[in-house]
Amino acid sequence: MEEPTLQALLATASLLGIMSHQLLFKRFEVDTQPLLLLLAVPTCPIVLRYILTVPWTSSLLATASYMVSLFASLTVHRLYLHPLHHFPGPPLAKLTKLYSLFTVARSGSRWHHVNAALHAQYGDYVRTGPRELSVADPAAVSHILGYGAKTHKGPFYESMEKSVSTTRDRNFHTQRRKVWDSSLKTRRTKPVLATYTPQLEEFTGALIRRIRSRLDKPVVINELFLNYSYDVMTQLAFGEPGGFISGDRSEASHSVMAGLEEATSAIGLLCHVPWMMSLLTTFAFLPGPLKWFNQWSNMMLNQRRKRGSEKPDLMGYLLAHTPKTRKGDELLFSESRVIIVAGSDTTATTLTTIFTILASDPKLQRSVRAEVDPLLLSPPLQSSAPPTRFRCDVEYPVLDSIIKETLRLYPTVLFATRRTNTTEEIVIPHHSTPSTTTTTTTSRPPSSPLAAASATRIPRDTVVSMPPYVLHRDPRNFAHPGDFIPERWTTRPELVLNRHAFIPFSTGITNCPGRKLAMMELRDVVARVLHEFEPRLAGAGSRAGESFDVETWMGETRDYLVAKVPRVELEFAERFPERMS
Repeated sequence: MEEPTLQALLATASLLGIMSHQLLFKRFEVDTQPLLLLLAVPTCPIVLRYILTVPWTSSLLATASYMVSLFASLTVHRLYLHPLHHFPGPPLAKLTKLYSLFTVARSGSRWHHVNAALHAQYGDYVRTGPRELSVADPAAVSHILGYGAKTHKGPFYESMEKSVSTTRDRNFHTQRRKVWDSSLKTRRTKPVLATYTPQLEEFTGALIRRIRSRLDKPVVINELFLNYSYDVMTQLAFGEPGGFISGDRSEASHSVMAGLEEATSAIGLLCHVPWMMSLLTTFAFLPGPLKWFNQWSNMMLNQRRKRGSEKPDLMGYLLAHTPKTRKGDELLFSESRVIIVAGSDTTATTLTTIFTILASDPKLQRSVRAEVDPLLLSPPLQSSAPPTRFRCDVEYPVLDSIIKETLRLYPTVLFATRRTNTTEEIVIPHHSTPSTTTTTTTSRPPSSPLAAASATRIPRDTVVSMPPYVLHRDPRNFAHPGDFIPERWTTRPELVLNRHAFIPFSTGITNCPGRKLAMMELRDVVARVLHEFEPRLAGAGSRAGESFDVETWMGETRDYLVAKVPRVELEFAERFPERMS
């Protein structure tokens, strides 16, 4: 075969670089196959050398020429020709998702603060990636996340194991979600959620005993509530508690969970670059926290399957309604991990935040006790009598309002879920919204080209996200958005201007399947612990009372998919010491 001239080889390589961008990279989600793409780079010169017998120097030059033309075409397209080119945003973000990675790293894993600043600068629609938009327009919630939205989960979820919470297949999600909803049903049949109440009360009782063993001593509540949450979730996932709150946990369980906590920091960083998350999943077979967690959860689930369980639990229902096939087993293994990870960190973070707020405001404590003390002091009645004792599956105005207001100001999931519109563009009409003067708004700046349009049109194949942290603090959605006002959910409903913008558990068909169970946990712990104890900030001097600012403390929160709040110590005083005598 006649050796091609160097000029012809370089010209061909340059042309192929442009063509591969136009025909491949523009049309397919190639970032879901990062390993294949990374291996292709060193493979090119090898193929040229041994298939076309091109000298090594020419092979390397041709590969470089291909890469230069490819990235030149990508750059021109993303900056000037992309369907999103008219949306404002940082120039580097339009070129590469690595912008988000470096920005998150520089901010100390506080993307929610970075994103809020971007919306304050650029408006409701900010281009945060080559084909990504962060949307803070209140009118967009139903069009992007609502039940009628023509969107599905974005490429970020492609890097995760298949489960009801991560699948991008709408048909599969619909069928699997029915199974999950049936396991937590609260209508038409006997309330299944109510059958979990005795188990939750057992764990809360263990938590109270743990606190009582440390009366008037500093307690790191981050760890305390994480241990509680791990016990509840391992019970639901595997039919038995992990022994975290009682101190009976196995060394293996402790090591696995400690390693998983360490791994979340890396995941929180890489989650902004989907192809990096895919690489992390690809190499999960290597020794490390992810492999150990997978092996431990698989072992625990196999033991649960053999052992059975007399108590109702979520996994028991999933086992009974999942095919006994290899794919069925893989699905169960994956969903057991979803139960542990999604159900433990979120609840622990919320409880830590709530009790820090309560400890800094005794008035809030008294308002909760006024509501729940009469129910917790009265003896349980017969099942045929009216339910006048405290039940965590029942809504309570004051208690629920404090939980909701905490979730509004300090959402547990700061990482905005990604959605993609593959079939049609999203059209979001512009409506006038109430104006306030309480804080800076994230509305469209007058200079934005989107401000004059009657509607915003988001092109097909765009990855869109709606950040809860930004929406929850927007004065168009909540009056006095920066203030902690639980009454907005009870006696002052006029302070809630757009209830649809309250999305701590997301919304639409892919909302959190365990949200009602999570509320039961939060109610039970907050009510019973406040009934038994008076929490206060450790160190009655420098950090107590008005000297402790919750907003400043929460400002140090890191975003690791789930919010990681700063370490805090509380002291608990016995309210009824006569009971202990």
